[in-house]
Order: sequence, then C-alpha cells, then structure tokens
Amino acid sequence: MVCAWMAALWFISGLDPAQLSKLVDDSLTATADLYRSVGMASATVDDMVAQVREWIHIVPYVLPAIVGVSGLLLASVTVALAAAFYSRAGEALPGRLRFSEFRLHWSMAYGFMGGLALVLVAPAFGERVEQVRLVGLNLLMFFETLFFVQGLAVAHWFVVSRRMAAGRRIVVYAAALLGQLLLQLTSWAGLLDTWFDYRKRFAPRGPGRKRVVPADRGAGDQEER
Repeated sequence: MVCAWMAALWFISGLDPAQLSKLVDDSLTATADLYRSVGMASATVDDMVAQVREWIHIVPYVLPAIVGVSGLLLASVTVALAAAFYSRAGEALPGRLRFSEFRLHWSMAYGFMGGLALVLVAPAFGERVEQVRLVGLNLLMFFETLFFVQGLAVAHWFVVSRRMAAGRRIVVYAAALLGQLLLQLTSWAGLLDTWFDYRKRFAPRGPGRKRVVPADRGAGDQEER
C-alpha cells in the first residue's frame, strides 16, 4: 500500500529522476543561503549540506526499510484510530489492541541483532563492504523502529499501571522520546523487554497478594497467587 502511494505521488508529480535531483539540489542551495544570511558560519553550513547529500545518496538503497517503517507507522495509526473508536462507542477495547500490552515475539530480536552485526562487521568483507553495510542498515532501521514501538508500549504500561497524573505521564513520554533521539535507549529497552518482560516482573502488587512457594517446586522457584 505504501509503495503504491509513493508510486502514485511520483507519477502525479510528473518529475523524472534528473528533475527530482535538480529540485533537491535547488532546495539545499536555498536552505544553505538562508542559514548563511542569518549569520551561521559557512563551514558549518557546508558540513550540514554535505551530510544531507550523503544521506540522500543512500536513500534509494534503504527504501526497503523506509517502506517497512512507513507500513508500521500506518498500521500504528490505524490501531490508534480503532482504539479511539472503541472508546467513543463505549465498548471495551480488545486486549490485542491495548498499546500497553504490545510485545513482539522473541524471534524478532534476531533481526535487530543481525542488522547490527552486519553493520559492525561490514569492513571485513573487503570490496563488498558497502553492500553488506546497506543490508545491515535496512534490517537495523526496520527492527529498531519495531522495538522503539515496544519500548513506548512499556513506558505507556508504566504510566497506566501506576495511574500517573497527566503531568507525570508527559515527563515519562518525553524522556522516552529524548532517550531514543540521543542514544536509541527506548529501542534497547524494547529489545531487552523481549527477554526480561518488564511488565510481568514489575507489575504492581495489589493488597493481599503475596508470594508463596508451591509444594511441587523448589524454594528458588516462586510464583504469585
């Protein structure tokens, strides 16, 4: 679906690859002139433009990841709208649509680790270093986004289960987004949740609940009743 939309937009625009490239170059030049006009150093502007050009150069090679991430975002928006519809209609939200319960299958972790491994070991492949790096980058971008969503789900579960006020919820969500932008911490939290299951380990205990040792289990193996 996402591919069809992108193809339709490209067809409607009527631009061929050469025209599209010229449009991007003109936009970058205009943006660079704007930054220089407000007093930014030319060297800094040139570095920024070079980085953007480098990113644009690899965009065609990471289209699989871009399409996958776009599909994931579209699915997320669809589920969010369905949840809002259920709430407005006064119906109970099905368990599988609750964002706080979103959790990926453990096998998804290997996609993330495989992409990261390919990016790290790409220099060992000699002449094929760029191809290997781009394959790893595609995998890493897609699975990192998946686990970012899972990390946000953990954050949402935390504020809901603790019944936080609106102000404290905003702080938790902002910390999750800031951690992702700076160090991809939210994606790593989602990845580790695959094995540690934070929502099971740190679920709030209600009054009267205690930990007991079943007769058919060892002293080190406890469960809640």
